[in-house]
Amino acid sequence: MVDACIVAGQQPEAWQNKSVHVLRQKDTDARWTKKRHKNDYDYKNHINSDAEYKIIRKFEVTAASQADIHAFERRLDERNSSKRVSGDSAYRSEAAEEILKERGYSCRGH
Repeated sequence: MVDACIVAGQQPEAWQNKSVHVLRQKDTDARWTKKRHKNDYDYKNHINSDAEYKIIRKFEVTAASQADIHAFERRLDERNSSKRVSGDSAYRSEAAEEILKERGYSCRGH
């Protein structure tokens, strides 16, 4: 019940009478996900770093339950000094390959 309220963006009824100090300790943005047969209440980081200058060009944090592919296209940056894209298998799909091809990127590291 508490998780359903949080996912819906609402405060659970059981928290209504809690002090502001207690509520500050409740993480309502993270989400549950299962990875390698283990449950995690966590976040994911999606990063675009510049190949030549080694600086982070774009950064996004999502709930762990959100699929990686949803942040994929938003992380591409035409100003990056390289057109090589590396990522794990979560970014591999026909749609992602087509996006990379259309925008002139080469795929590495899936």
